[in-house]
Amino acid sequence: MFDQRRLYDSFSPQLREFVDRTVEEVYSTYSEKHLRPPYFSGLVSSETVPKGTPCSLLDVSRYIYLEVNNRLRVDAIRQLLHFNLHLYGQPFWKELLGEKDSEKCYRGKIDYDASVRVMSSSQVNLSVTSIQTRSSLGARCFNIVAQRGCLVTEWADGLDHLLEPGEGVLYYRDVKELPDIVERCLADSQMRAEVVERGRDRILREHTFRHRAETILAYLHSHRNSFFEK
Repeated sequence: MFDQRRLYDSFSPQLREFVDRTVEEVYSTYSEKHLRPPYFSGLVSSETVPKGTPCSLLDVSRYIYLEVNNRLRVDAIRQLLHFNLHLYGQPFWKELLGEKDSEKCYRGKIDYDASVRVMSSSQVNLSVTSIQTRSSLGARCFNIVAQRGCLVTEWADGLDHLLEPGEGVLYYRDVKELPDIVERCLADSQMRAEVVERGRDRILREHTFRHRAETILAYLHSHRNSFFEK
């Protein structure tokens, strides 16, 4: 795991001031601007970073990305603490959430096999999309839906070409919507069952590893001549 805290400690005072200011700007405007790494629409560049700092732009960008990502994920989790929320992952979650909140939900690390059982048996699965993959779904999202898990994740333009709302997934546009969405899923088991079955059907029709391999091979075949042009 990338240790951004240690990296931050290595920054000069001027660079710390810069990254603190930039983290706050990216985080506070995320819902409107969706600024993404590595350059965050020009906020991070050789022209904006304080001169004479012995740190690469990549490290600065990575630190900002991780800090903003963590804040957004914590925001989502805190919306759901009054439910029987189980959070699995690295121990750094305890630091991010604080002792009081982490005691309510943090359940430690689990291996891949255990995560499969958790995803398939949970009534609702929350996925907070990384800001670097704004307009796509991660593999875990497809795994959840394929196992008849009910997925709740953030909406982004274009995601409906992967999974329509109600096809294994319910989308939120603001974290403040999360409690109502989760409450509805827990209260209406029939609706939840219909959502997960539609999602699994879509996965089997369009989103298996075989489908991805066929798409890649078809693309390579259709562009085969360009690969050998002199």
